Amino acid sequence: MSVLLAVLFGAVSGLALGLTGAGGSLFTLPLLVYGLHIPTLEAVTISLAATGGTALVGAVERWRSGEVAIRVVVIVALAGFAGAPLGTLAGAHLARQWLMGSFALLMVVLSILMWRRADRDPTAGNPIRMGGSEESYGTAPACGLDTLGRLDLTPACTTVLAVSGFVTGFLSGLFGVGGGFLIVPALTLAAALPVHTAVATSLPIIALVGGAGFVSHLVSRGMPDPTITITFWLGGLAGIAVGGRMARRLAGPRLQKVFALMLWIAVLWIGIREWGVG
Repeated sequence: MSVLLAVLFGAVSGLALGLTGAGGSLFTLPLLVYGLHIPTLEAVTISLAATGGTALVGAVERWRSGEVAIRVVVIVALAGFAGAPLGTLAGAHLARQWLMGSFALLMVVLSILMWRRADRDPTAGNPIRMGGSEESYGTAPACGLDTLGRLDLTPACTTVLAVSGFVTGFLSGLFGVGGGFLIVPALTLAAALPVHTAVATSLPIIALVGGAGFVSHLVSRGMPDPTITITFWLGGLAGIAVGGRMARRLAGPRLQKVFALMLWIAVLWIGIREWGVG
């Protein structure tokens, strides 16, 4: 039964990833902890493995098509490598209620931002396609293009990329999330990468940073249940394929609002299970 549930829950997480383009891993931790009754820290390790493995499959395809900005991957991933062990260490010192409470708070913030963005810019795409002009978002990008049309890695640009990678790595190690919900906006809004490039570039970053978080958890906590890990990942691959097809038929703002509502449902679920809220 647990194997079937792992496949089903993996498909739910992958479906969210395919529908919204980012943030599917936000559902992985609650599903593992409350649905499969896996200890929190082991669930984080499984989430990292499933998220990184799913992103790796997509990254290989995008790399072969030449869509990935390799220099950006190197900068962001290296910074993420530094953040992941620190997130793992922080998670080891948090009680389950504090860890899940912090995770729920992150989901609340993201759901509000996504809903507001959908209302503010009805022409915007879903989270993985988030992009916009300086006029739309009121911020000037830290990066620009050089004469060859490549990203000009000025000190300000490099700093933005490195900070984004570090924060992503920290959250990855702490919660087991992939970080696409942070990386894609950073690459499109702050680094001014074209949307399709940001999307493609985020996948190897998620795979590498998630891999770093997974290794740090292996070193400190050992191997999680391999059967649950593999079946959850396989379910995620099936879910992301279905979600991707469904996403093509829905408008971007509507997808963002659906995803925001799903986050609120997950937050309510966490509140009921941890504190009897609701």
